[in-house]
Amino acid sequence: MTHRLSRLTRFGILVPTYPCHFIRSHGTLKRSPRVLDAPHISCARDPGHVYEVAAELQSSGLLKICLGFPDDSSDHLRDLILSMHKHHGHHLPITHSATRGWFWDVRPKSAAATGVHQARSETMSEFSWHTDCSYEDPLPRYFALQVLQHDRYGGGTLSAMNVASLIGFLSPETRKALMAPEFRMQIPPEFIKDPEKSFITGSILVPDPHSIIIRYRHDIIEPLTTRAAKALEELSAVLVRREVQASSTMHLKPSELPKGSIILMDNRRWMHVRNEIRDPERHLRRYPPDDKTIQDAREKAASKYERPDLKSWPLLRKADLYTVIERLINDTDARNTYRHNVYTSVTGGGGGGSKPLFFATDALENRRHRALFGDFLKKTGIIERGDWVLSTHHGGSLYRSLDLTLEILENAGASVLAAGHQCTPATVVQILQDFNVNVLAGDSSQIISIVHHISTIPDIKDKIKIRKVIYTSEGLSLIQRVQIYKVLAPVAIYSILGSAEAGPYGASSPFLIDFDPCSNHNDFVIDTRMTIIEVLPLSSAESESNEIPKVLPDGETGVIAQTALTRLRHPVIRYITGDIGSLHPLPQKSVGRLAKHDVPHCRILRLQGRDHRFSFMWDGCDFQFDKLNTILSDPQSGVLLWQVILDKMQPSQEISLEIRLLSGQSSGDTAHFQTLLDRLKACIDVNDSNEHKFKVTFVNDALGFELSGTGRKVIRFVDRSL
Repeated sequence: MTHRLSRLTRFGILVPTYPCHFIRSHGTLKRSPRVLDAPHISCARDPGHVYEVAAELQSSGLLKICLGFPDDSSDHLRDLILSMHKHHGHHLPITHSATRGWFWDVRPKSAAATGVHQARSETMSEFSWHTDCSYEDPLPRYFALQVLQHDRYGGGTLSAMNVASLIGFLSPETRKALMAPEFRMQIPPEFIKDPEKSFITGSILVPDPHSIIIRYRHDIIEPLTTRAAKALEELSAVLVRREVQASSTMHLKPSELPKGSIILMDNRRWMHVRNEIRDPERHLRRYPPDDKTIQDAREKAASKYERPDLKSWPLLRKADLYTVIERLINDTDARNTYRHNVYTSVTGGGGGGSKPLFFATDALENRRHRALFGDFLKKTGIIERGDWVLSTHHGGSLYRSLDLTLEILENAGASVLAAGHQCTPATVVQILQDFNVNVLAGDSSQIISIVHHISTIPDIKDKIKIRKVIYTSEGLSLIQRVQIYKVLAPVAIYSILGSAEAGPYGASSPFLIDFDPCSNHNDFVIDTRMTIIEVLPLSSAESESNEIPKVLPDGETGVIAQTALTRLRHPVIRYITGDIGSLHPLPQKSVGRLAKHDVPHCRILRLQGRDHRFSFMWDGCDFQFDKLNTILSDPQSGVLLWQVILDKMQPSQEISLEIRLLSGQSSGDTAHFQTLLDRLKACIDVNDSNEHKFKVTFVNDALGFELSGTGRKVIRFVDRSL
């Protein structure tokens, strides 16, 4: 069945959003608006497309967009509005009422069927000349109308009248009277947001430096003076005069606004009218959606499953999320469902100057996700019945790595101890003994710090019963793994992969993957029923273009884009994670260990790590991060953890370079340390002229490093010189 369904939103307010130009009424009015094609959904984020839309709205105030793709959810319109807000200063849309958000689906329905007051646009009757949201203060500058299905029987013609041309037909006395604040605009019941406010008082015409603004809808206006009543009567009479409509109006029939059309209009310069609707089919939808809308959408989707084509979706980048998330978090209106019953968290951060990204996930979906992933850890054999786990993950300052780890491990069947990041290595070691803990969990730097502390305590090996290590965050180097085996053997090393954006989604086990000790990657088993991973060309991470790249085949390394299937309310779709990796089939050794019905859904994500196309400047030279990493990751170096810090010397203001190291070597091995120091000096090109600005510092544990503010991770590069 087809439906007549038009989606409406109002955005911007009546203030200049571009360099303003005087708006003149031309002798001959254009009979049709400019038409702009949008062949792909990504056009809404294309700077050129967005500029053309903004420029035409500034120039003529009227624009038609023809979509070249199906978009019943109005994603293009939503993204276009966000892009104009971000790049051209447009205000975001207003909410329509106490129950309706940005978008309102306009479709006629019977008053008897609803039992409540109807909006004029919800009837089949003609909707006479009016300004959109004439009862709002301030008045929205623009409105947009997307046609999801045009009137099949020829009704519902949209006509637009040029206000500048209309004003020329009014007498000077009437214009002056219409500019006086002598009119009351009643707020229609369906649009009341504050029960204490049912009307506004003001003028119908408002002088603007570059035009005259009109606020008009005859059925809700009450003149408060005799002068106002006469002026309103003249305006109403002028609106229906044939010569006025002939010279000031353009008409857009249903055939000219078919399904897939968007009309954008400047409320300041155009009034509009819609004639009688002949097609009775209709449907109501809200945005942001309420609980009933979400439930209806889920039921509809379940009744007719169509596998989505992810390749048609634009890529989602962290920078794009900041603006949207900040707006949604700061919008405390009760109708903003983004803030309702959410699990809050932030990213851990990997650099001292990086701003952690806040995420709000549906609380109940989050619990279900953790239960599913806990079951996944049990199925992969990482957690077994009887395991006691001590976790040193970070909790607090909005970061929730600790409670995430505790819950998924409990869901997997383990008993857990919440040591947290503030627990010292000495205290951790004591707890390991007191509770006969057999699993140690933490981020990689915490694990190494604790293992290093254990190595300094004589005769403790028999008192420590650790048989499993589960690390997160940064991968372990070969020398770090060797140190763990040396101190804790026999022990198995596992890993869990996750993020604030998508939650936990991968796990690594030596019994499921083919581990290569000489490689610089880590393999994780992922379940494609929980997350979809796509690998894209490396250039995708840096490109500002909205062009959607082709997905790379299995085995090829590229940028990872992730879609979380466990997060439906606040979805993460094709999110560029900042990681580099490749996809591979399961190795034969894992096929026999996993349940037969799970095997077809599992794959190997080979993670190379973060995107380290990165360098830093010191003493006039550019040093590549990966070259320094080659030296410090060499097993012969004995380095377990390291950090680079740029600082400003006093009083000379010269830039100093410090490298901090946690070594697994004996502190008395001066020959080894001198060899390492010489290699570092050669790499950094330390000489007589800059030696006073360079130093290497050996620390005793992870607390000797600069740690990230949320995740309490060792930050690889810290720049204090700015």
